Amino acid sequence: MAHVRSVKESGNALWGARRVRSAARKYRKCLRFLEHLMAHVRSVKESGNALWGARRVRSAARKYRKCLRFLEHLMAHVRSVKESGNALWGARRVRSAARKYRKCLRFLEHVRDRLRAAKKPRDSCEYCTVLYCIS
Repeated sequence: MAHVRSVKESGNALWGARRVRSAARKYRKCLRFLEHLMAHVRSVKESGNALWGARRVRSAARKYRKCLRFLEHLMAHVRSVKESGNALWGARRVRSAARKYRKCLRFLEHVRDRLRAAKKPRDSCEYCTVLYCIS
């Protein structure tokens, strides 16, 4: 995620220099990386579902914990954007804060949509219930 953050920051610098097309390329690069990461999370989740269906509960739980670690990492980024929105709100920059909050919501909706492609396991456990609720 540090690499994505640096690419995004270079996109922000290009945007500030009014180099909109170059900035858009950087932002698209960040989105491609996030798409790849979400595909990986989805495949780990599906392998956990397969293990759960085969009654290999401990192996499935390890897969679900791995998914949760990925999602917690992504949520840390959302929290940082939200906190910057809170700071803007405190400085009475309401429109800028609203943009940050909308950005958080768009990101969460994007994550939800990407994870929905995976099927819910037949039975439920703590990990698969949490992951299915997230998706």
